[in-house]
Amino acid sequence: MTSATTRFLEFSKTCSMLGSSGKVGASIPKSGTMGTNSFFRLFALYNRDVKQIFFFDNTEEHLLNLEQPYQTVQDIKMLRVRSIKGGFQRRPELIKQRTLDIPFQGSQGNSLVKSYGLFDKCERIQQELTETILKLMNPETEAGRSMLDIGCGHGWSLTLPALKGFDVTGIDLDLQALYVIQDKIRCTYLPERVHVVRTDIVNGICFRENMFDFAISISFLQWLCVKKNSEEKLNKFFCSLSSVLKSGGKAGIQFYPRNVGDVSKVIVTAQKYFKGALVSDFPHIDRGRKLFLVLVNDK
Repeated sequence: MTSATTRFLEFSKTCSMLGSSGKVGASIPKSGTMGTNSFFRLFALYNRDVKQIFFFDNTEEHLLNLEQPYQTVQDIKMLRVRSIKGGFQRRPELIKQRTLDIPFQGSQGNSLVKSYGLFDKCERIQQELTETILKLMNPETEAGRSMLDIGCGHGWSLTLPALKGFDVTGIDLDLQALYVIQDKIRCTYLPERVHVVRTDIVNGICFRENMFDFAISISFLQWLCVKKNSEEKLNKFFCSLSSVLKSGGKAGIQFYPRNVGDVSKVIVTAQKYFKGALVSDFPHIDRGRKLFLVLVNDK
């Protein structure tokens, strides 16, 4: 019996013993029964501190200096990455870009912003992912530290590092999304230390060498994995990322692989330019497992 199965059975037993008289981080119906959503909310919370980590072949464990506990695995298959079933209706990189646009009232007038992403739930999820990445990277917050946000979208992942004092530069191809960020800066929702640049990241990251101390990315990398020439695109991405990061700089990247093959392809390419690890974590109280690359630029 695997450790994950043991934890699940222990958790199920705990929930059945609680009935209507106790709580484990969330309320349980008074009737003593628990719906599917409530059960998996609690299971995610129960596993929140249970992390698994796969170190690159070129990386010693002490290099990343991770403060939180984790279980080391020797095979990425132990991270339980499953092939997407029915995900073509949910993952935007697996379907053609939707044509449905909705108006955004900002200083740019009636600019159109794609409907994907303009929801409180999406914002909360992205911010929780960003918080997890920052904890894994544990970046120093000295004045003047620079951070690159790759695929910044509407700016949800920019907020936390900006408020922590980093000079953040966000890059994305979606011009309308960048208009949203500019409006947030004008309305002082985001600090003035935030800057945005429109660029096609698929062809690499176009900044001068050694420009950034840190880099983060939320839900972008999988777009490169679905390209026909994905190996070439991934190679350009990690090569250019290593170039723009300073020596010893760190990067934290969250992504959604289609299958374990995508994970293997990402790791093989990333370790050409970085030392690092792949971390499996439960960053949300009500969502499933997520994967994070933690990279150190060892050039």
